[in-house]
Amino acid sequence: MTEVAAQAIVNGVVLGGLYAVVVLGFSLAWRVNGVINLAYGEFVMLGAYLTWALSSAGWLAPLPALVVVIPVMFVVGLLVERLLLRRVQVRPALVALLVTLGLSVVLQQGMRIAVSPTPHVVPLPLDGLWRIGPVNVAAGRAVLLLASLAIVVAVAAFLRATRLGRSVRAVAQNPEAAQLIGIDVARVRTFTFALCTAVAGAAGCLVSQAQPIHPAMGPPLLLRALAVTALAGPGQVAGGLAGGGGLGVVESVISASVPRIGTNLGVIVAAVLLVVMLVARRGSRPEPGRWRSVR
Repeated sequence: MTEVAAQAIVNGVVLGGLYAVVVLGFSLAWRVNGVINLAYGEFVMLGAYLTWALSSAGWLAPLPALVVVIPVMFVVGLLVERLLLRRVQVRPALVALLVTLGLSVVLQQGMRIAVSPTPHVVPLPLDGLWRIGPVNVAAGRAVLLLASLAIVVAVAAFLRATRLGRSVRAVAQNPEAAQLIGIDVARVRTFTFALCTAVAGAAGCLVSQAQPIHPAMGPPLLLRALAVTALAGPGQVAGGLAGGGGLGVVESVISASVPRIGTNLGVIVAAVLLVVMLVARRGSRPEPGRWRSVR
């Protein structure tokens, strides 16, 4: 393996860790709430801009800004679920899809007007390089990878080790049976959507320190989340972690191999993966409208 390839793989692992957090919230909300949230990328964007605002104002460093970003985005998710999605819960699944599409447009264009489309940069949490064998690793990016893994592990531990987390898993597996044993399915789904929005905000906080942020950053991230979820299946934490990591490595290798247009090819890879998986899984599609009968 050449030094360039090794460097690309290491960079891809770091990028994949960020993608894993992006995928986590999207995938879990799809599985539990039965909604393909097309505004998810804009939730990530909001978390990124909130981090930038806190950092540029000197109130909090970018990484500690998570302590503000996560609860703020949790409340945002709570409001979106109660004020928008809950009102269309008895309508066909396409209605909820269109609602999230409209919300995506409003958030993106609203941020464009409020902040301008000019990209902003948030500094990495740590300066310097770490030399690991033949490759260099930016210390700040390594910290972001560790923070990404910590978020994924924390959510997985919550789902397995807490009563509320087990309720979320029960609703994801079989909402009718969960309701029969006394679980309030509606409240669990409200909490889950808010939790997933908080995870999106956390992902935005981390992504903002790895790349410039701008109002149109959401759709490419949504595309990647869709591709990995189609590959791993909705609600699969381990699959999302592996898929996000794999996609990050593939994009990084392509970017290193094809100068100038490698990054754009990475987005194309995600799109092709999504199309292939949707065609391959046509017989085992998730059923976004199923949950409405138990609301």
